[in-house]
Amino acid sequence: MRWDEDERGRPRIVLSRRNLLALLAKLDGHPPDSACAIAGGHGYGEKYYEVKVEPDEVHYRDRPAPGQMIAETERALSWRSPGPRKDIIADVPPV
Repeated sequence: MRWDEDERGRPRIVLSRRNLLALLAKLDGHPPDSACAIAGGHGYGEKYYEVKVEPDEVHYRDRPAPGQMIAETERALSWRSPGPRKDIIADVPPV
């Protein structure tokens, strides 16, 4: 994981697939006492950053649900949960 900037100088966190899978495992409770976060930037002069995940039910509790996912992305995520994710489709109220 690293701190980066895009072409316009906007901050960006770049995750490896391994980092992203680790975050997902932490969100799913592995280990059970996980903070659901990974962090970096511990050297002198480096920016400290943290990437934190939270369940959709928490993230979208007080805001509109996001738009519908691209169908191919939804199919690729089907290994994580059976059926379409009704909690993250815009025309269905968030749980």
